[in-house]
Order: sequence, then structure tokens, then C-alpha cells
Amino acid sequence: MEIVKKVADEIGVRYGGSEKEEQAARFVYQYLQNKGLEVEQQKIQVLGWEQISPPQAEILLPKPCKLSCAPFMYSGSTGNQGITGRLIKVGKFFLTPGSFEWIKYALLSPDDQYKSYLVARPDGPPIPVPNHGIHFPYSAPTVVIGAEEAETLNQLLTTPQEVVCKIKTESRYLEACFIKNIIATLHGYLSKTVIISAHHDSPFGSPGAVDNASGVEVLLRVTEYLAGTKPKYTLKFISFGGEEPYLYGSRYFVRDLKEKEKLQDIVLNINLDCVAQEKNIKIYCGPEDLRKNVQKLFDVHSCFGGKKVQYGPPQRIADDYAFSEEGIATVLFFYWPYPQYHLPTDNPQIVSEKSMQDTVKTVMLILDNLDRLFS
Repeated sequence: MEIVKKVADEIGVRYGGSEKEEQAARFVYQYLQNKGLEVEQQKIQVLGWEQISPPQAEILLPKPCKLSCAPFMYSGSTGNQGITGRLIKVGKFFLTPGSFEWIKYALLSPDDQYKSYLVARPDGPPIPVPNHGIHFPYSAPTVVIGAEEAETLNQLLTTPQEVVCKIKTESRYLEACFIKNIIATLHGYLSKTVIISAHHDSPFGSPGAVDNASGVEVLLRVTEYLAGTKPKYTLKFISFGGEEPYLYGSRYFVRDLKEKEKLQDIVLNINLDCVAQEKNIKIYCGPEDLRKNVQKLFDVHSCFGGKKVQYGPPQRIADDYAFSEEGIATVLFFYWPYPQYHLPTDNPQIVSEKSMQDTVKTVMLILDNLDRLFS
């Protein structure tokens, strides 16, 4: 787990566009270069964001009460005074339909216009999350609360008494912000290309050992197996930047290839995200024929030690979706949820070495059976 420790412990929190993310990109670049691979850096300017001070939320009426909360990345700022308003329940907020359908509340102005929001995680404490979904976010000031806080609000909203809340979130956008994709190429006999990828940035405020130093370590271990060989298909090993904010790195990479009319060269993306837990093993894969063949292959070889594996179509939750949107076949390894997700406790102590070893073997199994999987 030396790579996980290097990325999560020594470098630490490395949110997209930060100096720490730049350090992680440099580490991956040097590592791949030392393996004798052809390596390039793709530098991308993006709209960055930072939280100036911890967000705050409280109930003012009918009875004062502090609410635990976390940042909602790319939220607009309330300023130092905060925003106060009558609370109503709006409905659902869809970060990712099916995976992140959260409860949404609004604070109203005196003329009943939405002023700011709270979104509630339905199954745990508040965690920092990016306001992405499929499009760029609306910038109304917003904070994240957890399941306990949502229960408190829901109980209050069943009474005839008016509920008044206040939130304060001071943040700002950063125009001159850069991320990097690190791309290593192993030329094969064919120009048709398979991409194996992970992301080296971490969630806001988290060292991201599982999410996603584990994916980086598995990616780099796979390169060690293959460096110096001549595969049938050309292989690209990519460590994407800026996954947590908006899939920035992968979306840029795919768009750049599309603009250059080279997207047709990509036959498959194998993406590695949160691959260091031995429970909740999910393989999201498409199109459907490929998913069936992948499941059959994994079953025959008793991958993951016979543990239960959940299969499904591509989801809008990780870098592979940038490829899937363009009709490219994808396989996402995603072992989630886990209790430390997006929290400061996502550290190397919770990383399963066996899980990473199993993932390396399974990725190699896919690469060894590419023609069969697409037949």
C-alpha cells in the first residue's frame, strides 16, 4: 500500500485545482516515467472553488438549534451575515439519479422566493459533495446536512408552527485554476485503444485513501505487469484530475479526442474508483452485451473470492461516464458505499490490500479476454 500511503498520507487532501492535487499528478507522472512508458501531461484550466470558512446552519424558530452541516462544493456565498428565511421542503435533489437522490429544503424570502438551500444526505452524517449532476451547478448558497438533521426538520415541518432557519456559507470561485491528466501510452499492434483509468484528486476535506488513492495504486500496479510488453491493443493508463468537482479531467479528455476526430479509436474504458473495500462490490458496465459477458467471465473465474457482486449499467458517478456518454464501452470497478466516504477518516488504515490485489487480477483478466468479451 505504499502508493496509497504516499498519496493519502504524505500528500493528503488534494481537491481539484489545488497545489496538493498538482503534487499527486507529479508523483504519478514520475512513477510512470520511471517504468519506461511514454508519458504526457494534459493541463486544463477549469473554474475552481474554495470554502473560506466552515459552513453553518441553525434553526431559529420555533426553538433555536444548531445543525451539523458540510460544504456543498460550488455553492454560492451567503456572505458574512448569512441568509435567514422560512423553511420549506422542496422535494428531491438529484446529484445522481438512483445513487444520490437527496432531500432538498429551501429558505424563502418574505415574498416566497427561494433564497438558499439545504440538501440532506438520507443515510448518514453530512459530507462534502459536489453540486454536479450532468450540468454545471446553479450557484444559490447551499449547505449539506445529514439524516439526523433532516429528521429534525421533517418533524418540525409537520407542526403548524413556522420554521425559520439560517445558513452561512462563505466561498468563492477561482478563475485561474488548473488540473492535470497524466497519460501513459503502451503502443500495441493495433491502434484501437483500451484506457485504464483512475483519478488522483480527493474529495473536499478528505485524504481520500479509498477515494481514490486506491484506484491510483491499482492503476499503477497494472502498468507494472504490462510495461515492456507489446499488447494487441494500444493501452493508455490515465490518472485524471478534477474528478470530484465535475469529472473535469475525463470530460476534457473525451471532448478533446472528439474534436480531433479520434474518439473512434477508443474501444473500452476500464475505470477504477474506490477499490479498497471488500463489501458492496459493484461493477457498472455497458453496453448490455458487454455487461453480460463481463459477468460471465467473472463468475467462471470466481473473481473477488466468491463474494457477491452487483452488476448494473453505467452510472453518472465516475470518470467512465464521460466515455459512456459518447457510446464507448465501459467497465467501472466501484466498491461503495463505505462509512468513511468523503470524510477525514478515509485514510490508509481502512484500505484492504486484498481488495486491491483482487482488483488488479480482475483488470488483467479483462485485458486477457478482450476479444472474447466483445464477440
